[in-house]
Amino acid sequence: MAHILVVDDDPDILRLMQFTLNNADHIVTVASDGPTALAKIRKQSPDLIITDIMMPEMTGYQFTQKVRAMPGLEQLPILVYSARFQPIDQETALNAGATDYLPKTVSPQDIIGKVNELLTDSPRTPKYRTTKAIAFFSLRGGTGVSTLAVNIATVLGLSKKMPVALADLHPLAGHVGLMFGVRAQKSLADLRRSPEPLTDEMVDLFIARHKPTGVHLLASPLVYNAAPLRHPLPQVVRQLDTQFQYSVFDLPGTLTAELAEVLPQFDHIVLVCAPDLPALQSTAVAMKTLPALGVPGEKVHPVLNMNTATPTLKKASIEKTLRAPLYAEIPFEPQMAATVHGGKPLALSNPKAATTTAIAQLAVKLLKE
Repeated sequence: MAHILVVDDDPDILRLMQFTLNNADHIVTVASDGPTALAKIRKQSPDLIITDIMMPEMTGYQFTQKVRAMPGLEQLPILVYSARFQPIDQETALNAGATDYLPKTVSPQDIIGKVNELLTDSPRTPKYRTTKAIAFFSLRGGTGVSTLAVNIATVLGLSKKMPVALADLHPLAGHVGLMFGVRAQKSLADLRRSPEPLTDEMVDLFIARHKPTGVHLLASPLVYNAAPLRHPLPQVVRQLDTQFQYSVFDLPGTLTAELAEVLPQFDHIVLVCAPDLPALQSTAVAMKTLPALGVPGEKVHPVLNMNTATPTLKKASIEKTLRAPLYAEIPFEPQMAATVHGGKPLALSNPKAATTTAIAQLAVKLLKE
């Protein structure tokens, strides 16, 4: 999977390229002119660029030269894709800094073949991903999964000063929007029903931004709708992971076939365990189940969330049952419930609380691994 930027002033070509590249499991960002494309590159560098030649405001040649002048993009693969197919056109494109050239008469299979070839040969092909997708999960409700997801996203949004996505994957009546005091007009389900290809611009139409933290919310629907979903959940998760430096996911507690399919895509899965026997049982079952679903053990992190002042189990007993050390421990905070009702996460309303500090330390630990 790669992040590909397509630049062309022909909307039909853009739709064709989106369809072709999405089917090859790539994430596609589009721009209809050079200046718009350059602005998107400054926001997030793609893994490969496909550009037309004849466009408004600047030609593909000029655009390629400007990309090559940007620090760190000297080796970025740039494929010129044009209706002009004379030898002089190819020569001019290569002299401007293009990596290769394809006429628009080639088939979609030829496009995919050339893209894969350039990505394979590129010295810029990332050996590791710079984005992080972090999921919070429990097979038992009431352990504080949504609360931790919301506060981790808040910490990241406030400290990193860059866009952070928080997606509520509950199929109905998730609580992420409520905890932020935001009533989103559109939801994850609306996004998944859209007939348009998944792009940065399209996703932005379904996101509500929480201004105090900068977190971008993709809310759970609040109204039941049986209409079919067009975009598979794994594709949505890939898009958010590519579009945002950090993406946080609040997972439902029911292990459906669709959720099982998407679990291996996350960089980290935080298993939230409360200090009681039912939660411990659920955590133990999850720790055995996730590797069977293709999730490497090193991605799974049991975290003890002290969601009560009177725990029935001690940390040592929990670790003994899980046969693994706890990844982190979040202390009890009496005001946590009040922050939920007030629509203001604890990490925002009380940044100096011991619980906030523990959540921030958890965030740092997750980002370092």
